[in-house]
Amino acid sequence: MLNLKKYSLNDYKEFELIRDSKNEPFYSKLVSLSASINSQFTAYISNTRPFAAHNLTALTVDTSQKSALLVCYSSKTKALVLLKKNIRDFQEENTRAMCQSCGLDSAPTFDHYLPQSLFPEFAVMPANLVPSCGTCNTIKDNGVLDENGNRKFIHYYFDNLPDTQFLHLDLIYRNEVPTVSFKLLNNTSINPDLFDLIKNHFTHLNLLNRYKEKFPNIHSRAVSRIKNARTLKRNPRSIKRFLEDEAISIKQINGINFWEAIIYDELSKSSQFINQF
Repeated sequence: MLNLKKYSLNDYKEFELIRDSKNEPFYSKLVSLSASINSQFTAYISNTRPFAAHNLTALTVDTSQKSALLVCYSSKTKALVLLKKNIRDFQEENTRAMCQSCGLDSAPTFDHYLPQSLFPEFAVMPANLVPSCGTCNTIKDNGVLDENGNRKFIHYYFDNLPDTQFLHLDLIYRNEVPTVSFKLLNNTSINPDLFDLIKNHFTHLNLLNRYKEKFPNIHSRAVSRIKNARTLKRNPRSIKRFLEDEAISIKQINGINFWEAIIYDELSKSSQFINQF
């Protein structure tokens, strides 16, 4: 789970390229909205670091204008295809390969952070297009703010994620069978507002349970690798070091709060796991 890099210093220019690829009647409607869209883009960028969705008001448009704005994204054009490619290519190699919202799957789709159904003017704004897996994109749907006006999801371009651990795992063995529970803890003075956002993000994407479902696979893989490595058999110190090194390697690529690294960390601390070999 790492931050992404915002592509393009001129979001409005990217909109113009897509606008100018449209035919009538959409082109004229988009031209008539251009000044207002430029103002909305400016307002969007002005409310970042952290992102303040509650300060943004959707552009008032009629049905035909909304349709023209939505066609910018729904209709496949060379300009849109290039924009998506550029957003992906602009990311670091380690973040490009995975949905950063969950860290579980690849990111073949784009999430409109502010949903295009509510904010059609941001349908092709690069800052509003976040690479995402299908699961996170579907779960997120049209929800941005909760009933109290608090954001439900991290904006991976603008919300700076902490470089300290907040994801933890409880691992307990009962009759030699492991049971696990992921949890979020603020033990390192993470800004309370940011930590609340992180908790909201994990809650609404059901991440703690989704990570828990992945534990048996990682556990089985670790067992298999240890059993098949002659140098690790019946050597608790070597097993512990192997698990610690796996956690370190994963964190170097995917960040300190990557769920798989947290599992290896906890396995390295478990005498019950290590002593079974």
